[in-house]
Amino acid sequence: MKNQITSKILKFAFAFMFVLLASSCSDGNETLDVAALAKEKVGSEVFARTVQGPNGTFFFPDDICVNKKFVFCLNFTQATTGGPNPKNQKTQVQVQLLVAGDNTETTEIESEYYIQIGQANEDVQYCFNYEFAAAGDYQLRFKIGASGNDTWTSVTVTVEDCGIVEEGCSMSQGFWFAKPQTVWPSDVEVGGKFYTQTEGKAIWNTNDNKKGGIADAKKGFLQVAAIKLSGSTVLLTDSVWDDVEIVEAWLSTLDKLTPSNLKDFSNSNAAEAAGRIGDWIDAHHCTEE
Repeated sequence: MKNQITSKILKFAFAFMFVLLASSCSDGNETLDVAALAKEKVGSEVFARTVQGPNGTFFFPDDICVNKKFVFCLNFTQATTGGPNPKNQKTQVQVQLLVAGDNTETTEIESEYYIQIGQANEDVQYCFNYEFAAAGDYQLRFKIGASGNDTWTSVTVTVEDCGIVEEGCSMSQGFWFAKPQTVWPSDVEVGGKFYTQTEGKAIWNTNDNKKGGIADAKKGFLQVAAIKLSGSTVLLTDSVWDDVEIVEAWLSTLDKLTPSNLKDFSNSNAAEAAGRIGDWIDAHHCTEE
């Protein structure tokens, strides 16, 4: 089972990276057919499940294991304002899960009701992590858009008991960037660009935002680099790769990062994923020899 999970995760990661790259390059007036694009590039086998709604596509893994976080994504076209000079505007997206029981927030007595598991206002994509506590078939629904004409699309997700999945470990960004005695084993590839240790440390040493926060691109780069530089100690089945995929999908659409352009880019979805990578490293930190 573990080898099967590893194989599926690798396949899903490849297909997912391609779909996101294709989405970033598509014209705003075209409807992105995610399943067709995945088939075109990786052959007749589709490595992840897709469900098409009226305004976009819901994208998730073939194999979902209980008690493990998996990434779910909605891809949709860029919304714009009307008029002769249209401007981009964000789209409201929602994902809900059907649960058994009575909703205490309503007056009706119900045997089941929907709860919100994902909601945001984004430009062309929304991704989130979710973990199921028990095996079984789950009924989800998603909606892209907030107008009265936008409708829900139902999705059935099967969650399996994959047994105990071993977790690996990683050294932190402090180890790879702050310690003068640390020597990288090689250059690191992040978002499709290669960085030397000198380039990476230049990014690490870049001053943070004047508002007191770390630039989203810097945050994402450092966390992903820490995972990749740690090599085989981070297992291919580790849940952290879901968030690595989110960050790299965004960084792959940008120019190669330098100290001068770090603050030019922002993406709250990627920044949140970088934060979760840091949490995973804190909980799975390798012991220094």
